[in-house]
Amino acid sequence: METFFDSKRVVARWSEYFQKLLNVPGDTNHEALDNIPQRVTKTSLDETPTMDEMARAIARLKDGKARGGDGIPAEVWKHGGDNLFCRLHQLITNAWKVGSVPQAWKDASIVTIYKKGDRTDCGNYRGISLLSIASKIFARILLNRLSTHITPEVVPETQCGFRNNRSTVDMIFCLRQLQEKCMEQDRPLYMVFVDFSKAFDTVGRTGLWQLLRK
Repeated sequence: METFFDSKRVVARWSEYFQKLLNVPGDTNHEALDNIPQRVTKTSLDETPTMDEMARAIARLKDGKARGGDGIPAEVWKHGGDNLFCRLHQLITNAWKVGSVPQAWKDASIVTIYKKGDRTDCGNYRGISLLSIASKIFARILLNRLSTHITPEVVPETQCGFRNNRSTVDMIFCLRQLQEKCMEQDRPLYMVFVDFSKAFDTVGRTGLWQLLRK
């Protein structure tokens, strides 16, 4: 593997790496998607975001975090006053009505965080996308709405990842309980740990959109 020291060649190599990583053709199992039942459409999710929703989303922003390409930090949105607040709400409302957000909200700057192993191997780094804070506010509004409609039929009680007030501690506790019960009853216990390489980066986007429409 060739090692680059020139900054332009380093940037070009990173660009090549992430373009390849994030554009892997998804292997969608259409038969499995067809077996997923269609959910009842909740029209309340389509209502225009309110100022209260936006205020709650802004309140969740953390100070001192990295800013996106527009260079506007979270503190500006949190303490910018009523005029800025109303302008952002108008922009979010317009984007909601037309079904498309500004291009600047889609763009992201990718920074890399070293994990472990050979530092000259791009695969040993985690890419972090820095979005504009305005787009994060919009995304938080979406997340808050969807979270209120998540039911056990959609997300099972056994899932602890990517859920509020859940963590690996819950799973460790459950495993410990299973171990103790099986030992008491002299029964075998089988466990499988699966770690998918680049799982998030290689999700089939076409299949994901089909799933969301369910």
